[in-house]
Amino acid sequence: MATARGPVPNRPERRITLPLRGRTASTIVLVTLAALIGWLLHNPGTKTVTRRIEQPPATVYQHTQAGAVAAAQANLVEAETSCLQGYERCQSPAAYSLAPDGGGLWSLAYRIKSYSPAAAVVEAWQLQIRAARRGSSTLTWELADVPVTWTGMQWRQEGQVSQAASGPSPPPDQTSGARAAAFVGEIASFWRFPGAP
Repeated sequence: MATARGPVPNRPERRITLPLRGRTASTIVLVTLAALIGWLLHNPGTKTVTRRIEQPPATVYQHTQAGAVAAAQANLVEAETSCLQGYERCQSPAAYSLAPDGGGLWSLAYRIKSYSPAAAVVEAWQLQIRAARRGSSTLTWELADVPVTWTGMQWRQEGQVSQAASGPSPPPDQTSGARAAAFVGEIASFWRFPGAP
């Protein structure tokens, strides 16, 4: 006689149940993950490295405003140097001849008056000291416009450097007041030439 198989009476049915369900399990996973990330961030073995990259000074070969300024400054420095070498008459109107007993011309700051990819005009703020053979030397603050053009490979001075009669003048003995405020307002639009005194 064949016996039929089926559930055995009075025998409990076995079910596998997970000890944790739904929200509890995901909460534990998130807490564990947050603890791991926190430990990794604060582990003494990990370091944050900050590197400071110094930009090289602009060159006349950069087709940018900085390249135009570099060309203007190079022209001004050349004019100042030719005067320092003792020429009776400087080759550029941007500078004047020096007497043997001193004097000179220094380009201190600049602003870009006009700029396009083909041409620019850079205005320089200059200090001119004219040495006198007798009596005291004269000190003047001047402005000079330096026109430069892009040749396709570099910026070059093109045309004459024009001198203005006077530029912003600092108040004497660093005084304060309306005159000092006016000077600060006038000079605020200028930037210092790299390496200028």
